Amino acid sequence: MKLEGIGCSEELFISVINSYRRAGLAEQALKMFYRIREFGCKPTVKIYNHLLDALLSENRFQMINPIYSNMKKDGMEPNVYTYNILLKALCKNDRVDGAHKLLVEMSKKGCSPDTVSYTTVVSALCRVGKVKEARELAVRFDPIVPVYNAVINGVCKESKIEEALELLVEMVDKGIDPNVITYSTIINFSF
Repeated sequence: MKLEGIGCSEELFISVINSYRRAGLAEQALKMFYRIREFGCKPTVKIYNHLLDALLSENRFQMINPIYSNMKKDGMEPNVYTYNILLKALCKNDRVDGAHKLLVEMSKKGCSPDTVSYTTVVSALCRVGKVKEARELAVRFDPIVPVYNAVINGVCKESKIEEALELLVEMVDKGIDPNVITYSTIINFSF
């Protein structure tokens, strides 16, 4: 395509990046990304997001921040998908406090966190034993099953089965249907 002067589209580059990601070749995706202009295409937020996600899938944390910085230098505003990738990277790297700060920064920049954003941070806070902080964060937005499940898992790990049961009742009172994960978590920690 390049030799024949045929321009490549955003969708084509995303497809190539995703193929590299599935093959576990995030570094190849990165090399291809740096040549994107040679193919008559300019980086977009969507292309950056897929590249960041490919790097995250291989836990290439040290590469994520420079790519994110390049994105901002290119004048692109991160969207909720970008932030969710960054939140996951921070949480997977046990930088939960940084993820919590990024969640606040997101809102300040006019990018509303979504259920993935909150669930990622609440789950990570519970995983590192900051269940109280997770609960405080969880009450700031509309309650959803995955967030309740994360908090229930966190309190169960602290052997607070009574508190888990109270959360279960709270869910039902708010009209939120517990799922198999909710019940399994409580049952597994009860015995």
